[in-house]
Amino acid sequence: MASSCSVQSGSTVWDLSSLANNNEDYTWTSSSGEKIVLNVCRSIVTEVFGIEDPDQVGAFVQGDKGDRSIGSILSNLTLTNSSPPSPVLLFPNGASCSGSSSLLSSTLIHFTCSTAAESTGPELLGTLPPGEDVGKACAYVFEWKTPAACPKSVGSHAILGDWGAVGVLVGLSLLILLAYFLGTVLYNRYILKLRGSAQLPHFTCSTPSISLPSLSNPFKRSSSSSSQPWGSWRRGNGYGRVPAEARDDEQGDSDEEEGLVGRFGLDSDDDDEDARALDGDSRVWRSQGTAATNSAGAGGAAKTGGGAGLISL
Repeated sequence: MASSCSVQSGSTVWDLSSLANNNEDYTWTSSSGEKIVLNVCRSIVTEVFGIEDPDQVGAFVQGDKGDRSIGSILSNLTLTNSSPPSPVLLFPNGASCSGSSSLLSSTLIHFTCSTAAESTGPELLGTLPPGEDVGKACAYVFEWKTPAACPKSVGSHAILGDWGAVGVLVGLSLLILLAYFLGTVLYNRYILKLRGSAQLPHFTCSTPSISLPSLSNPFKRSSSSSSQPWGSWRRGNGYGRVPAEARDDEQGDSDEEEGLVGRFGLDSDDDDEDARALDGDSRVWRSQGTAATNSAGAGGAAKTGGGAGLISL
């Protein structure tokens, strides 16, 4: 059974839980061979003989005719009134003192802070009544020098509890806001010469806006593109939309045709000159034909006249 083995005073704590030994007890042996067995922060682990309720025993004296309890682990760790204070552990309610059935034996352990690497273990300072045999004494006083008895400082969590860190942060935030408020008021009043509510700080909250780039739909047809589907037939223009390679090939063929026309074709001016020349030639031909017809008609009349002359002759 374990007992409370820590005590706190302000921001300082003493914790002796490291001295609890779950494997074996601590022993002290007198010059006459009498042995006292005890443990700290828990009950003894040594098997006892002739003691009732051994789970409550904190210390006992081994004897030839049986063991005798000299204290139970019923009290918590306390501090002395000295400066600096020291932890003290009391084991009360032991077996009855010899010669008095109303008095119960007890054990007091006074722990002293020691910087030594290892503990020296408990040392018996004295017994009551003085000069009494160790096995028959009524009270026992031990001193235990150990590093575990040295005081330790605790953090804000141990002092303020689970909400200690949150309380510290809230307090600091309030102090910062108060300093900002007073500094702003003093600056506006004495530097900027403001009065009334104008000298008070004004808090403005603006909601940040985030603009994301617009994403165009790759499957949406642009307004400049034709509404005809791929491979559709349009009157007079063939297929409405063809791949880029086909358009390039058609463009190359048209360029070649334009080159041939440019090299072997007739310009519009040459066509007009040829037309005028042909028109002139046709007029000449028509005039020549008319003259020939006229001359032929005159010759035939002369012949006819001659024949008539001959007839008339």
